[in-house]
Amino acid sequence: TIEGYGPYQIASKLKEEKVLIPSAYLARHGEGVNKNKTFKDVYGWGSSTICNILEKREYLGHTINFKTRKHFKDKKSHYVPEDEWTIFENTHEPIIDQQTFDLVQKIRGNVRR
Repeated sequence: TIEGYGPYQIASKLKEEKVLIPSAYLARHGEGVNKNKTFKDVYGWGSSTICNILEKREYLGHTINFKTRKHFKDKKSHYVPEDEWTIFENTHEPIIDQQTFDLVQKIRGNVRR
């Protein structure tokens, strides 16, 4: 993103470099809910996956709890506003530093359609 690539371009670049999609990577290592699933394209990255990865604060080394809450009427999970989340900072090794994350969020905030 910092180099000027959008989600579609990042996805095609990852596909070219034959990087496994997250669910296929987990399945190959015997983890996750898709352990026994057969994938149509293990390198088929989608732009929505890239967008989700770019927005995750967990990669800063934080643990974020209580993003959802079960509703008493329909018993389904519903997302709660960000100010109601509980964030535990520096609980694990960060993958990306805060300045880079902030820069990417600033760039993503000015997305042209």
